[in-house]
Amino acid sequence: MDIRNLLSKKVLILLIALVIVLVVVITFTSFYGMVAPKPPTFTPKVETSGKVVYIYHDGGDTLSREGTRVIVNDQVVPITALTFLNGQDWPWTPGKTLKAEYTGPGLPTTLEVQVTSGGKDLKIYSTLLREPEKGGIPVITMTPAPILTTLSPTLQVTQVEGTTPYPGTKVVTPVAPVTTSPTRFLAGPPLADFTANPLSGPTPLTIWFSDRSIGVAQTWFWSFGDGETSTQPNPVHTYSRGGSYTVSLTVSNQYGVNTKTTPGLIMVGLTPQTSFSASVRNGTAPLMVQFTDTSTGGPMGWLWDFGDNTSATQQNPLHLYPSPGTYQVALSTWNQFGGDMLALAEYITVAPIALTDIYLYDGKWGNLSPDGYISFRVTGPGSWIKIGGTQRTFEPGDIVQLFIGSTTKFQVDIEDGMVLIFASDPVRMFVNGRLIATGSVSGIKVYSTDSMRSTLVLNIPPEDTFAQLMVNNRRVVERQGHGLLFTNFRMDSDGDFDLTVSEGYIYVKAGVERYEEV
Repeated sequence: MDIRNLLSKKVLILLIALVIVLVVVITFTSFYGMVAPKPPTFTPKVETSGKVVYIYHDGGDTLSREGTRVIVNDQVVPITALTFLNGQDWPWTPGKTLKAEYTGPGLPTTLEVQVTSGGKDLKIYSTLLREPEKGGIPVITMTPAPILTTLSPTLQVTQVEGTTPYPGTKVVTPVAPVTTSPTRFLAGPPLADFTANPLSGPTPLTIWFSDRSIGVAQTWFWSFGDGETSTQPNPVHTYSRGGSYTVSLTVSNQYGVNTKTTPGLIMVGLTPQTSFSASVRNGTAPLMVQFTDTSTGGPMGWLWDFGDNTSATQQNPLHLYPSPGTYQVALSTWNQFGGDMLALAEYITVAPIALTDIYLYDGKWGNLSPDGYISFRVTGPGSWIKIGGTQRTFEPGDIVQLFIGSTTKFQVDIEDGMVLIFASDPVRMFVNGRLIATGSVSGIKVYSTDSMRSTLVLNIPPEDTFAQLMVNNRRVVERQGHGLLFTNFRMDSDGDFDLTVSEGYIYVKAGVERYEEV
């Protein structure tokens, strides 16, 4: 074969191969260049108020300021007319609400959200907000379904073809009801109910209200407490002035009307106004006082100064004044909007008490008045009591009250602030004002206390002529047929409180607030 003809054939084959490769490359590039980029996911909830559209990002991807367009009634909303509620900003992430202010003619009827991806504008959401020819009625229908045992009709929302569901509704596919004989349809007025979010914040504060009424409501009337109202089922309302607002919702249908009112539901930009009260303001030492916060304005924090170099952060503290004196009480309160303080000079007065030392022995008969108690404040670690078979420990600062259960069998021994014996059956024990345990005391060790007092009252009848008595270290020789009454036992001048009451044996070494022959 001629060498030139052979070379010509090889060149021709090479050229054909190159053409085929070029065609494949051009076809591949053209095909894949035409494939639209995948749009981001976006699930919103939408509400309108006049010419304002609120779009809540309920789930999906993050949207950027530069790549997002909001279109209302085929008109692009300027980026300057797009703001986030509650001081938030771009990017648009789930949980944020975008406020779009429409400035075109009429009310918003259509909404579209677009993003720019791959150099192209992609529509990621669109909905019909109102039907213009019907004056802006939401595009949903609510139909009561036959039911058997529930107290209200079942709501079904039917989606209009070509639209997305109305915010806050659940689209269900109508199905034939399952019926048994007999079948009945229960109809009646709706029962009003609603939620609001958020419930508090700085001014201006925008709230999403949601109808949660039971039954089929056909009309809605909201009163927001600031003079403004709405007839939408799920309105969005902005409070421009600080205050506490009462919200009510009235719903109705052909069967009747129902209203729900929630006083003080919305708190807008209020700082607290501090005030307080006390259970007692005067008494003898030690004096127990229950303080109660009566502040208004929704305080979230409290700081009490009791005037005796102690403080507390509870809203309603119980405080013990162990020593005589006159005390100023101050309370500071605050919330996210600010704080307030109230100080009342000479608010609590604690007087000293004159005690009588009593020493009684060889007594045979006597009894305690019912419901008396001994109280003290624990001042050191390691203290405990075994009551009802369970050992319980005390913390320093605990205020303990032990109520006696028997009026004829009782024993207590306290020496220099150490509680060594407390025996009664049963006993009710309160710690810091709360009932902690009830039962028999089988052991107790409280190593250090202060502010000990009691309401125990001991009566020795006239028939007990065996009892020998000394008052303030002086012997009482003649009782002339009188009984003895000792009221409110305390520690004596030696720091002792020893009292035993049992059948055939009475013994006392203690101080008392009052002693008398009766």
